Amino acid sequence: MNVDAPFSFADALACAEASKAAYPPCVPDFATDLAHAVVRPSDCGAVLAFRGTADREDERTDVQAWKFPVGDAGCVHYGFWEAWLSVRKLVWEWPAWDKSSSVMVAGHSLGGAIAQLCAWDMARGGRAAGQVRVYTFGSPRVGDAAWRDDYDSLLGGATWHVVNMVDVVPRVPGYLAGFRRTGRTVLLTEGGRAAVCPSLPTRLAVDAVAVAYDLRHLRLGLVADHHVDDYVGRLRKAAGRRNNA
Repeated sequence: MNVDAPFSFADALACAEASKAAYPPCVPDFATDLAHAVVRPSDCGAVLAFRGTADREDERTDVQAWKFPVGDAGCVHYGFWEAWLSVRKLVWEWPAWDKSSSVMVAGHSLGGAIAQLCAWDMARGGRAAGQVRVYTFGSPRVGDAAWRDDYDSLLGGATWHVVNMVDVVPRVPGYLAGFRRTGRTVLLTEGGRAAVCPSLPTRLAVDAVAVAYDLRHLRLGLVADHHVDDYVGRLRKAAGRRNNA
């Protein structure tokens, strides 16, 4: 089922805007105490976007970072898994899964983690009839190496993690703690540029430029770069540069 879906600025922007729309005061289409999601139409199919951290319940979810086994597929972050399970039945019954059209699953921050678990669960259970693609924005890592391998065997070619400058959240939970990143990465840089599948030297260079920028402007990019508005704004710039190229 693993489809190789190239990165699309149009799709990424639609998913980022849906992810932003999932935050209050939005009324969610699917909601529990632990997870909230909205459904938005797009030119390339429906977008299911999960909300990021917005209240104390979400904060409790974030810090429950011990590994939890999910059958034969390795281990995942306990808090993220519990959040997904809380809304799973509602999402499972969403009629869009039965259609042959494309579904994009998205989310910012915590929402990006739940989006990965949602897409993986749907793909593994054979629930999705059409193509599933995943776009996350400032998403933390979700599972260990075994889970990452299982996820990537299903969705690695259709999953894009957008990381804004030196946003710290995509760097946690820690690599040394055994957590690994799924899919592929797009790095947003200063000036409306985007590096698709950046090499390690490129990532280090972007980090160095971002730190210098922060020092000049007395800002803490590790935190400031995580805001969903920054993701939407920089993606719009990057998409505009590409259209005008």
